[in-house]
Amino acid sequence: MLTNLEVLDLSYNFLSGSVPASIYNISTLTYLAMGANILAGEIPYNIGYTLPSIQSLVMGVNKFHGQIPTSLSNTTNLIKIDLHSNSFHGIVPSFGTLPNLLHLNLGESYLRAGDWSFLTSLTNCTQLEKLFLNANILQGDLPSSIG
Repeated sequence: MLTNLEVLDLSYNFLSGSVPASIYNISTLTYLAMGANILAGEIPYNIGYTLPSIQSLVMGVNKFHGQIPTSLSNTTNLIKIDLHSNSFHGIVPSFGTLPNLLHLNLGESYLRAGDWSFLTSLTNCTQLEKLFLNANILQGDLPSSIG
């Protein structure tokens, strides 16, 4: 019913439980922040399609789990993705299709590198200024693309 809502910031509260699916369907949102709560559950796999205008997605310091949705790479307006300090697992998805990405924080989770292609894809994110991958379970040899 909030057809014009562009900014929703619910950060630094004591919100718990799962996020209502209707929040992920507010297609006008450009800024969605719910960091530093006690929220749990999985981020919907199709979030990149249901939030087509999103520029900043801040969901760090919660109890989200599951895999980081690969559909986020379809939201080409994304500038900031902050999902740190959650319980995400699986391989870090590729975000190389996000030309405006400035800030990517996936630290403090249970993410793996796989073949490190996600890192190579970030060479397409020429605006990227901050990349946090700390405190995960990344292993293997760093690709030469890191240089």
